[in-house]
Amino acid sequence: MCSDSHSVVDLESGLRLNPAKDVEIGDHVWLGANTAVLKGSRIGRNCVIGFRSVVTGTLPPSSLCLGIPAQVTRTQIGWKRELI
Repeated sequence: MCSDSHSVVDLESGLRLNPAKDVEIGDHVWLGANTAVLKGSRIGRNCVIGFRSVVTGTLPPSSLCLGIPAQVTRTQIGWKRELI
């Protein structure tokens, strides 16, 4: 999601308080089922994001990330589509 799907505005100025932000997902990233990637998030290449995790910030390349919010649980990982 790049936005909150609604606007929150200041009643006095009318200015939007929750602007949209870009999402960046690197190459060869595995997003587990029901993962949410929220606005402003950045996921490095070769990451694995666990089932039902919620990404809210920056996750480094080649890391395994799990939870709400998603946190690095292991680094220096890789993954392949085929079983070894």
